[in-house]
Amino acid sequence: MPRSITSACREADFSTTEIVLLLSAAFEAEHDVILHHDRLALWRLMEAADQARASLLQAASVTVSLRYIHGDKHLDVCVTGAALLERRQ
Repeated sequence: MPRSITSACREADFSTTEIVLLLSAAFEAEHDVILHHDRLALWRLMEAADQARASLLQAASVTVSLRYIHGDKHLDVCVTGAALLERRQ
């Protein structure tokens, strides 16, 4: 019997790096700014991704909100296990 996406997401071990890449791609798509060149923004992304990773072990989705991540721009992204699995493929 095939596994459901929900059970596959719970069993998957997502890395902090995968979540950082998802967050930075979402921010770049919305604001046309690459955050990997900003050390402070990258550090904040890593911290938020680490917390999101821990939260995804208990929940199907988690919202990451970082105020003033780059100048006056904000990051608000809903991270789901399904979105992370999709990025792997």
